[in-house]
Amino acid sequence: MRPAIFPCVVALLLALTACAEPDEHLAPLGELCGAVGPVRVLELGPEQAVIYRPRRIGERLFYDIGRPAPGTASHPFVAVTDEQLWTTGLCGEAPMRLDAQYRTIFAIDRWPGLALATDHADNIVSLSATGPLAPHIVFAGIGGGPIWWSARGAISMDGERNLHLHRYPDDPRSETAVSVLLPADVQSGSELFRIAVAGEDLLVLRPTQELVSIDLADGAVTLEQPDVGAFVASPSGRYFLWTPGDATTLSPMILHDRETGQGVYLGDTKLILNWNALEFAEQGLVVVRLTMGEQRIYHLPSLEFVVVPPGYTLDTTSAYYAGPRADGRWTISAYEDSSLHTIDPNTGTVTTMFPRPGQVLAHELGGTLVLAVGQCCGYARADDEGSVWFIPRDGSEPTRIAARSTLFGWRARADSLITLVDIGGDRRARLVQVDTHTQTERLIDDHVFAAYLEDPTDPDIIRYSVQDGERSGVWQVRLPP
Repeated sequence: MRPAIFPCVVALLLALTACAEPDEHLAPLGELCGAVGPVRVLELGPEQAVIYRPRRIGERLFYDIGRPAPGTASHPFVAVTDEQLWTTGLCGEAPMRLDAQYRTIFAIDRWPGLALATDHADNIVSLSATGPLAPHIVFAGIGGGPIWWSARGAISMDGERNLHLHRYPDDPRSETAVSVLLPADVQSGSELFRIAVAGEDLLVLRPTQELVSIDLADGAVTLEQPDVGAFVASPSGRYFLWTPGDATTLSPMILHDRETGQGVYLGDTKLILNWNALEFAEQGLVVVRLTMGEQRIYHLPSLEFVVVPPGYTLDTTSAYYAGPRADGRWTISAYEDSSLHTIDPNTGTVTTMFPRPGQVLAHELGGTLVLAVGQCCGYARADDEGSVWFIPRDGSEPTRIAARSTLFGWRARADSLITLVDIGGDRRARLVQVDTHTQTERLIDDHVFAAYLEDPTDPDIIRYSVQDGERSGVWQVRLPP
């Protein structure tokens, strides 16, 4: 593999034009890396593809490359073999394969422009922004297990279920974190229901079934609740839900407010069904699923609630709740026909939003983007196509903004929907730009591997992989101003 920037894209444009239908237009593109049009930043073999969104961290791009398994066109996510990690500069400079030495590449909120990697010795290292990657150990020996990122540092657990705090160094490019042993061990079982970061504290369930908080600044330990079998916490740590039984046991569930010290019984359920119940607690909402199948939306601090009617479920994005819209309503889907509705969490009033089968592509400030295709109780097939509608929050008539899209579509800007269409059994597709005012479809590239491509950090740049003989590789384009 090597970078292959095409400073002259005339031949490519001519090739795409030759493949296009007679009445098809090519999308106008902006300048990127000294060229107008698609620019290749990494060559790949014809059977390889970018499996996940390419990531920009600082001044480098990182790619998860693999060989897609055959027969996966129906699924949004794809099975792969021969996974590799690659990196290049923003225009394909200094390509390097990383997977011989590194397992994962990521960034954290504390150092958003710094690329971190887990190496074969379970160290977390920092990588230089340009030139040779020159790894430096930031956190020694903690990359082999779960890590919790706190305001004070990285927290890891050893084989004896003791917890260690690795304080952030001032300069992660030249210094290594200092580690201290925290004064609590952890009850055996899933860490999801045993440990949670809570602002400056860490919540820990001890083997004695005591839920304690550890002040990460000075190590002080405070008993929060005795006789706990499992718990989950809100992002800030103000609230936690706990049950006396383990997460899979039908038990009373109590919502505890750490500021007031009060606990309230919400019903009997299994905590495993409510692992994300406190996702929106900072917005004053708690979503509870009882074992009988009933879903409730509670308001904090009053704990008044509405019941999601039987036959409906709260809209989710992947495994997470999509959350309340800007007007406070939640989107719900009907099991029977996958139609979309809204529920007012104050009154429980249900209003039809989209009477046809549909799936939410995105919630926008003024409304919701819906793909008019779906199957009961889950995602549509990844290769299903349907029209895209914008449903305004003010109750005015929905507007069709694209004649066709798939689950891989997103609105790059107010006047443009980017999507993959004509997905074949090998997941090769056409990458198109749709004018949302006229619904005119323009071709950006062909033989594109169908995967999620949207990158909110670089909204004007689209990075994708092509599987097409000598053109195979990772490409990028910029939308025009």
